[in-house]
Amino acid sequence: MAQIRKLDLLEPGEQIQYFYSDALLNIEEGMYFLTDRKVVIYSRSFDDPAIIIPFSEIVDVEVTFSDSWFEDSVITMTLADDTYNWFPVSSEGGGDKKVYETLKKRCKPR
Repeated sequence: MAQIRKLDLLEPGEQIQYFYSDALLNIEEGMYFLTDRKVVIYSRSFDDPAIIIPFSEIVDVEVTFSDSWFEDSVITMTLADDTYNWFPVSSEGGGDKKVYETLKKRCKPR
């Protein structure tokens, strides 16, 4: 949480509901989370490390589920401007299904 706050990825009072990192040593290498307001995709390897997407901009959500503990599932979001963003989620404990269902409920279909 200290690292996320240092990177200024949360607004006051905002709560993280789901969090996943595929980084080996430092979460800044890759972290993905849903709050009660938005999706955050972060990697210091991106030109702009933080991709912040309010739920109101998401018009559709698709998922490719992985049945392997070694490979992540992938959630793809279609945004209101017809662009796409995607992020990995762990299938451990059904986390991928929970994140997918949460996003489906919160997106604003056209």
